[in-house]
Amino acid sequence: MKIQMRHNFFGMFFFCLLSFTLNAQSVGIPYARVGLGVPLPVEFSNASGVGGSWIGLYRQADGDGAYLRFQYINEQVNGRITFEGIQTEGVYNFRLFQGNGYQKIATSPSFQVVRGMIIDSTFGQFGSFHWDASGTGSFNGAVAARMTSDGKILLTGSVKNGKVSPNGTEAVDFTLIRLGADGLPDSKFGNQGKVVITPRSSFFPVYPTACKALALQKDGKIIIGGDAIVYLADQNPGYLITMVRINMDGTVDPTFADSGTLIHHFIYDGEKGKLEATDELKCIEVMADGKIVVGGGSILSAPFAPGRPFIGRFLSNGMYDGSFGAVGIITPLDSFNWRAYVESIVPDPSGDGGFHAVATARAQFGFNHQILYKFDNKGQYDPVFGGGKPIVERRPGVHNETYSRKMIRTEQGDLLYQGGSHIFFLWAAKISPETGAPVLSFGDQGLAQCDPGEIEVPGGMFADRDQIYLAYTGNGRQLGMARLNGDGSPDVVFGYPFFEFKDNSGSFIEYQVSDLIRQGKNRYIMTGWARHYNPPHYETFAYAFKDNPAVFTGVKDEQGSDQNLLLQNYPNPFEKATTIPFHLTQTAEVSIELYDMQGVRLGRINQGTLEQGNHEVILDSRLGFSFIPGGHYLYSLIVRQGLKIQRLSRVMQIR
Repeated sequence: MKIQMRHNFFGMFFFCLLSFTLNAQSVGIPYARVGLGVPLPVEFSNASGVGGSWIGLYRQADGDGAYLRFQYINEQVNGRITFEGIQTEGVYNFRLFQGNGYQKIATSPSFQVVRGMIIDSTFGQFGSFHWDASGTGSFNGAVAARMTSDGKILLTGSVKNGKVSPNGTEAVDFTLIRLGADGLPDSKFGNQGKVVITPRSSFFPVYPTACKALALQKDGKIIIGGDAIVYLADQNPGYLITMVRINMDGTVDPTFADSGTLIHHFIYDGEKGKLEATDELKCIEVMADGKIVVGGGSILSAPFAPGRPFIGRFLSNGMYDGSFGAVGIITPLDSFNWRAYVESIVPDPSGDGGFHAVATARAQFGFNHQILYKFDNKGQYDPVFGGGKPIVERRPGVHNETYSRKMIRTEQGDLLYQGGSHIFFLWAAKISPETGAPVLSFGDQGLAQCDPGEIEVPGGMFADRDQIYLAYTGNGRQLGMARLNGDGSPDVVFGYPFFEFKDNSGSFIEYQVSDLIRQGKNRYIMTGWARHYNPPHYETFAYAFKDNPAVFTGVKDEQGSDQNLLLQNYPNPFEKATTIPFHLTQTAEVSIELYDMQGVRLGRINQGTLEQGNHEVILDSRLGFSFIPGGHYLYSLIVRQGLKIQRLSRVMQIR
């Protein structure tokens, strides 16, 4: 009888334990570590079912009344909701409450929000290069960047020169900069690494209006190109394209075209007068045989008339190539209801002179489209790609005013093209280079959309192994990045990191990212233009970034990390106070120290003995930030565990 009672007792205990387990109230997300801005899918189970029940997002160290944001789940018992991504690094959790009060019934495991990239302070001056090319604060900035075969960095762009054409259009000079691999100007190029060029003609006045593109020849010579207004006697202004070739020392190459400058139109013989077209250059590529291929668009009459894309090919001396299309040009467009511009050209890796191209077809009525092409070395359609005709891709044009930006070839041989929308989001599409068909395993049937925040404008792309980096400008002031996996899914640990800066007045600096290049194994460079308000001026800039080593060095999740970690402070840059997160593998004595970039210690805070786990320290006026000038500084975490002393350091910026 006693044995039977014992059996019943344990059976009842097991049943109660099982019932408790099956009905455990829980809340959590599938990530132990997640990047900035990534949407957070929150799953909950066995909630109370009471009206007014809610889930709150918290910093791990904060009390229940200090939620950052919340969502009602009301009578739902099981379900999934999504929280907007977090824009500040730190350690967080979710908490599940019953009813409208603070009767907490579950807390999620803590998760860490990390910054997927950091500024590489070894590049240039503390991670960046800046140049006011005008010297007067007038508009200037970079539009394109390339890497030379010996690892140097080329940036090209425009600078207003104070001149005005007879029809009142402001003119510009073209700029060209060569930086060493270290981000410092190359003194062997031009004037201390910088060149300012005014495209000229021996026959008529030229007023350049914009620099648009950059290409490199195998011999190291550089071709830059853009748009210009030209005048002949007693004629109206014409809008033509112009290119200039630069020698490796920064001088203009007089053997190219007309003393180094090419001025050209894109209309056929027998069409309207050569100065009645409006041509706009978008891209330049140098083929394996040294011929120069350019792309853009042309409008033949009134400002709102339909236009057409153009592709032209020139010999290495700057003369048009009569073996390509008709008189060296093709204008591939099946419908004149669009105004189309060829945005990017990718030479075929075989070196046979063929190439792919992508164009934006800007609709006057309805939705925009992307047009995909493949041509042979004569300018004829490839018979396999698209069945021998252009492919009109309407899907990126789900929203009106979508546009293409850049096309590249991946290491696996596929083609990627990138773009955006004037309602502000990014997208990338992958196609087969042979047929033009979407690569269905990428994103949603070949298309990956990316909407990390607000007002994103694409600024370049590169593919590195099986990952795709997309640079963008966010909110008109953020230098932002997104990273996709090879299948088009977002890299949730990299997240959507961004940087923004303020000038001396406390106003945000406006940025426009124009291009992105990969330098070496773990450095990528954004370039473009910046506008400052105090003192007011524009700058050409290049910022170097790298993957955050505290995130992407094989370190385990913070709950089970096998080494001490020092993470990037936030906010950064900052003015009066900042928070430093770190992780300890075991109980240790901890202190924080601040140094200038010459190694002089400026302050120290002793934290005493801290237990294993995640911690955050606020650095404020105790280190005298009110008296420290703005700039870059080092902060160090000193960890003493028994006889072992470890020092971990990072760079911060004080405004």
